[in-house]
Amino acid sequence: MFTFQEPYLMNSAISLSLSGFYYTRFYREWNEEQLGARIGLGYQFTHDLTGSATYRTTRVNIRDLITTSIPELTEVFGDNYLHGFGLRLAHDTRDSSFLATEGHLIEASIEQVVGSYSYPRAELDVRQFFLIRERPDSSGRHVLSLTGRVGYTGDNTPIYEHYFPGGSSSLRGWDYRGAAPSIGGVMVGGHFQVLGSAQYLFPITADDMLRGVVFCDFGAAQRRIDEWEDKLRVAPGFGLRITIPMMGPAPLAFDFAFPISSEQFDREEVFSFWVGFNH
Repeated sequence: MFTFQEPYLMNSAISLSLSGFYYTRFYREWNEEQLGARIGLGYQFTHDLTGSATYRTTRVNIRDLITTSIPELTEVFGDNYLHGFGLRLAHDTRDSSFLATEGHLIEASIEQVVGSYSYPRAELDVRQFFLIRERPDSSGRHVLSLTGRVGYTGDNTPIYEHYFPGGSSSLRGWDYRGAAPSIGGVMVGGHFQVLGSAQYLFPITADDMLRGVVFCDFGAAQRRIDEWEDKLRVAPGFGLRITIPMMGPAPLAFDFAFPISSEQFDREEVFSFWVGFNH
């Protein structure tokens, strides 16, 4: 992947972003190759409010299917071409994008995709951070964070664009994409997704290099927005955040989560490792 960003195009409040990417992913259900590019224009309405319009074009090649008995999977075999036109609006009052202790992020986006498939897509991401207490020098902060995400994608969405929750960035306690709707044990994802998390962050060492967290993640994806079939997954847990100055502001994160509500074909995973503070 390569990216280019100009935050003040021609000394204005307009921003320009360009990116290109190529990757191959090896999933259990299929192998996927994507080649594409994205262009975006943004505008800073106020200090906290930003908006953007984007266009993306992608060639998606699907191969090595795990089965040919699922129509949603076999119909995407080979090359697919997608063109997406999107709008995004974000209100961000967080005091830091890496280690937020106060403020909120409210981000809404919509996209219309055309090409081999035509479908709409809409997502909402809400994050609120509460500073519970701190030392007189503003270190040693205790922070409660509440996050919620909702996503919907149209009925004609190809399977590789479905929602597949699971993993450190969505539902801790499950393997990557391991909490998605399935057919006969084959993960097929959903058209509707709801995710949430409550987390408490606290210092362990005086220099704030080591922090602890306790949390509870919950959510699920559904094959249809009007039919709630799968259980709501729930997993409480705890973890550590280790900040190493030479590695920048994003710390190493080690989490242990224990699912207490899951489905038969879910792929659970107690331990997860990732880089970053905010879930």
